[in-house]
Amino acid sequence: MKPVSAEFLVDGYNLLHALFKEKNKRDLESLREQMETSLRKVQHASGRRVTVVYDGKACGSPQVEPGALERVFTPASTTADEWITTHIRSRGPKSRLYTVVSSDRAVSSRSKAFGAMTMSSEEFILQWIDRPRSRTSPAHRAEYSRKTSPGGLSEKEVEAWMRIFREKG
Repeated sequence: MKPVSAEFLVDGYNLLHALFKEKNKRDLESLREQMETSLRKVQHASGRRVTVVYDGKACGSPQVEPGALERVFTPASTTADEWITTHIRSRGPKSRLYTVVSSDRAVSSRSKAFGAMTMSSEEFILQWIDRPRSRTSPAHRAEYSRKTSPGGLSEKEVEAWMRIFREKG
């Protein structure tokens, strides 16, 4: 069974661009608010802490805005990518308690090297944000399988496997 992390560490603009393909720079603040509303729901549903990291403000040190959803704005001289990997590295053995959410391959590979779990923004959206039904419902399992693997299992095949697992459990 895959281990569960205690915290999602989200590459903010990376997730925002994955969520909103058609975006208008004038609406960046409202898109960020929509995304953060979704992240608060994820936090509530998962019981995990969520920290979202954005590329910086024009200041010399990171600005951390604690709250129900922790927001970090990196200093102007540091990218969110750099902040995330530095943060994960600084956690030492506790880095395994984090899942880094980013589709940036460099961020993912560095985070894995320091012990964190990783998830692409697209995978995070499918698993946590675009889930209209229960994650355990047969329809959701079949839909997720169809979206994530070519020639995925049909709903009947998923149900057949679930019966087998229930019988053995």
